[in-house]
Amino acid sequence: MISRPGFWQYGGVSRTLNVTYLRPVPVGTTVDVECEVVHAGQRLSTLRGVMRTATDDGTNGPVLAICEHGKVNIDPPAEKL
Repeated sequence: MISRPGFWQYGGVSRTLNVTYLRPVPVGTTVDVECEVVHAGQRLSTLRGVMRTATDDGTNGPVLAICEHGKVNIDPPAEKL
């Protein structure tokens, strides 16, 4: 479970950030962004994202950009009772 008290509470810092732009995005374009947590451990996490042109009928529009984001947890050690 990712959403629990004390787990990645500070959000971490970026370790890597890779973005590949595939098509231009004109000003005013409405987009859909899909985000996936690929891995979330105690110290490291990896997320992947896809940005597409939004469509009125709910189908997937063309892919505009893809990304991968690596994070490092900076939470202080938990106190032991």
